[in-house]
Amino acid sequence: MLEVSCYSRMTAFMEAVCRKDENGQWAFDILLMDICLPDGDGIESARVLRQKGFQSVIIFQSSSAEYAMDAFSVSALQYLVKPVCREHMDRTIERAIEEIQHKPVQERKEETNGQGG
Repeated sequence: MLEVSCYSRMTAFMEAVCRKDENGQWAFDILLMDICLPDGDGIESARVLRQKGFQSVIIFQSSSAEYAMDAFSVSALQYLVKPVCREHMDRTIERAIEEIQHKPVQERKEETNGQGG
């Protein structure tokens, strides 16, 4: 199932992303995040998510390449500099889907059991 959500405020974003379903699975498998937000920092938000045990794919986008190294410190799959061409975005999403599909289900469950949340 594909669920697309857009948040312009960090608090609402973190509340949505940090929720788990009845099976203990994270709400989202892929996060496409901006770095600079009106009320927060995408890198710091990703760091908090990782500390809570969030192992899903994170893709960053920004109008500046300035934060690229920081993005990879939280195991981001990709860092896209705006404007992002459709072809590059498509390849990045395909790569994210492949990563999710190749990760064993048992490993995904183990990541969510007993970690933060």
